[in-house]
Amino acid sequence: MTIIFNIPQKTFSVFPDGIEILCEGYVLPRNSIFHEYAQYHDERLIFELFKTHSWDFIHQVKGVFWIIIKSPDKTVVYNDRLGLKKLFYRKDSEGITFSNQIEKLLNSESLKLDTSTLAIKTLLNREIGSDTIFDNIHSTAAASELVFENGKLHNGTYWSPDALLQKTDEKYNIAYFEQLIKDNIQNLKQYFNPEDYSITLTGGKDSRTGLCALMNLGIKPIGVTYGDAASKDAVFAKKVAKAAEIEHHVFAMPKEEKTIEQTIQQLVAHKNPTINIHRAHRYFAFQQLGKISSQKQLYMAGYMAGELLMGIYYDDTVFPNFLTDIWEQKSTLTQEVIQSKLDAYFMKSESKNLTEIKQKLQRLKTLDLSKGIYEAQLHGIFELGIPHHGQDIFLSHTILDYPYPFFLDIDFIDALFQSKYSFKFTDNKTKNLVQRYKLYAFNLQLQHRLFPKLSKVPFAKKGNYTTKDYLRGSLIWSAVKVFNFTKDRKKYPPSFVYNQAYTNFVKKQLEIIQRDTQHNIHKIYDVAGALKQLDQSALLTQEKYWHRYTNIISTYLYFNAIKHEG
Repeated sequence: MTIIFNIPQKTFSVFPDGIEILCEGYVLPRNSIFHEYAQYHDERLIFELFKTHSWDFIHQVKGVFWIIIKSPDKTVVYNDRLGLKKLFYRKDSEGITFSNQIEKLLNSESLKLDTSTLAIKTLLNREIGSDTIFDNIHSTAAASELVFENGKLHNGTYWSPDALLQKTDEKYNIAYFEQLIKDNIQNLKQYFNPEDYSITLTGGKDSRTGLCALMNLGIKPIGVTYGDAASKDAVFAKKVAKAAEIEHHVFAMPKEEKTIEQTIQQLVAHKNPTINIHRAHRYFAFQQLGKISSQKQLYMAGYMAGELLMGIYYDDTVFPNFLTDIWEQKSTLTQEVIQSKLDAYFMKSESKNLTEIKQKLQRLKTLDLSKGIYEAQLHGIFELGIPHHGQDIFLSHTILDYPYPFFLDIDFIDALFQSKYSFKFTDNKTKNLVQRYKLYAFNLQLQHRLFPKLSKVPFAKKGNYTTKDYLRGSLIWSAVKVFNFTKDRKKYPPSFVYNQAYTNFVKKQLEIIQRDTQHNIHKIYDVAGALKQLDQSALLTQEKYWHRYTNIISTYLYFNAIKHEG
């Protein structure tokens, strides 16, 4: 077996002792060795670490990246721990080919859809592991370590969320995390010297923690809010921005079919089939942000903080009902459940290999309840939750150099799960306000320590309480929440509405697919059935209701985009 790297406009850096290195994305030293290695960047950083740590160097770096190292005796391909930067590969009779552009993997063999992966995407709203919707085309997965040695390929990983299952350590208190978050940002600032800083702002808690850390360090970012300017998140984000005295923008994609179609076409043009077309509203916002600021920008977002700190919310979007029902009922995966969901999503009977689908799903540790719900949900965060938000990180990275999900920093995650603040010690399902009080302790205490000026600005949550209210204790906080909720019943529009223009776009695309009668997609989906049901449906206003239609469209658009280029 031979190994080929088809990576346009990129060349390996050559170092002593026959070492060649290539990386893409951004990589930096972990905090424990930062000052020792801060003078080195990109491939040079990796080589200097490799000289000291050999193949264990990968445990000394963090970021959003893939890395290839060639030595005289073996070649290894690494992905970052969370799988945020993709490298695609394909195996055939000649060997294995890697590329950062999926269309470069096509050969004389026709591009084929992988029906079992499409079925899994129907069930879970995304692919799992290294699978893509195309047969025999894979992507590097989280913490992947692909070793090519002696003519053979070993597909392994260098890290697993199992490493987080450890005892708590009292040293990881609020003061520790205050310093850790500041160190993380300071190191990024020193290492990359960004020209601009930006941060997502909502009316919630998570993004405000990042803002408070930036303000503590004297950094005034651009505040960015997605969606309707009249939504509660946008209204309260504006209050936060005003109190912090920072520039603030609300980016909402125009509610017109032409803009929706154009933005989705631009999104698909990146040819990463793991990105759902529903993320077009986010992509539009990143495009607008790129127009008013520098590409060399540190973009911060509080992705997954709620799940890591408070536990998984059953919203049928990030974690679909198919999965949460299994958790709640402590049940096992059945072919009947799989069949029912696939039927509802217009997958044709002849395209379903239920045995193969079930075998692929059983690779997910989040479906293994033998060690308890906590461990299953921990794996669910990494197997499904982070890939969901990874879509936004990918899209922002096409425009901005340094997307930084600050709650997903590996130094932060390692410390969080040795502390008493992870979701292991909370219950976000309880309705008791006094019991819910501790759910917010981490964020609100941190914010007050970092930048107390914002402690008087209310959150866009039920009861519109402030950090100042919270710090007065659980009873006063509960009373304030109940009083404010009773007093203020103002109605706000949702942040995102899939309006009539979006419905028209979806219907138009399904009609185009229906007319393309020779396309392979008709062997998998009942397009006529989808069109009929859409015509009979009331206006669908939430993302979770659209997947049954847009899965068909995404598959069709990505297939055509990649096939044409290949």
